[in-house]
Amino acid sequence: MQAQRQQSQDEIIEALQRQVDELTKANFLLEDQLARKEQFIAMVAHELRGPLTPHYQLCADGGATGTTTGDNSAWQQGYRRSGPAFDTPCQ
Repeated sequence: MQAQRQQSQDEIIEALQRQVDELTKANFLLEDQLARKEQFIAMVAHELRGPLTPHYQLCADGGATGTTTGDNSAWQQGYRRSGPAFDTPCQ
């Protein structure tokens, strides 16, 4: 009776240890995936800022309302590069 109880406890401990090992491995994989996702988002955010900079500058200068007094050639160049996705600025 005592031997069966000890064997049962040992089996439970082994099963729990296997679960702990599996969960630890899964946690490391999730942490790695999270780090990769954050790197990807940072890269995409950086890449998106570049082409949109002339549009942001135009909006900040009041270009949508026609209140700028200077040359807007930077916006013109950005507008030509951006293509049809930005047909009307500062919407």
